[in-house]
Amino acid sequence: MSARLSPLLVGLAMACVAGLPALAGPWAREEGRVFLSFGVALEDQAERVLTTGAFTPSQTDLIFAEIGMPYRWTLGVSASAGDTGGLTVASARRTTTPGDATWQVAYEFGAAARRQDGTPDAQRLGLLGASVGRGLGLARPGWPGPLAFDGGWTNLDARSYFDLDTGTLAVRQVEATLGLNGANGVLGILAVKVEDWPNAEPLATLRPALAIPILDRSHVHIGGRLDLSGGQTMGLSVGLWHEF
Repeated sequence: MSARLSPLLVGLAMACVAGLPALAGPWAREEGRVFLSFGVALEDQAERVLTTGAFTPSQTDLIFAEIGMPYRWTLGVSASAGDTGGLTVASARRTTTPGDATWQVAYEFGAAARRQDGTPDAQRLGLLGASVGRGLGLARPGWPGPLAFDGGWTNLDARSYFDLDTGTLAVRQVEATLGLNGANGVLGILAVKVEDWPNAEPLATLRPALAIPILDRSHVHIGGRLDLSGGQTMGLSVGLWHEF
């Protein structure tokens, strides 16, 4: 796959999420193009699900939107709202490399509001981030059935959120993503995300997902979430992605 990914693939890479909004990736969205994602993520204790068969999850509603701007700027907004709070983020991303470069590099900045149950006011946050990625020419079209793929992409993203009232570092996130272009337009995505939130142990999660085309420029996303840091939680997400 060439380093210049299609705008739809860029959006799919960004929307690979089962929980909080995903990190953005370095590719600039084509000027005037809009990408929208709506979804629901469900999470429960793995031990209870496996031993009792009962799935009584907490729910998080998700929305993500981006628009391509001139000079390789991309504006975005994402929001999550769940049983224990939510996070809303508005950001601007500047891709510093040409569209045909093998490696893509970007920085971003923005503002966010974090809401928690039991607190009357939202925490005001500033955002700084950076990302690097590239398209992959690796292909295995002759592999059997759903294992066949033709190119893909990989990217590494990092974000830091700062409390605007105290000036202290509030949240850190790092995410590594691998995506493959499968048969019949199906995309396979695997992400590992590490997060450090206040008053909590660092959290690492594995996030596999499939994006299945249903209409022109539309995909259904089905994803999973597995806690790798000892929290013994598991989850799944379902969403609809569209570009116009």
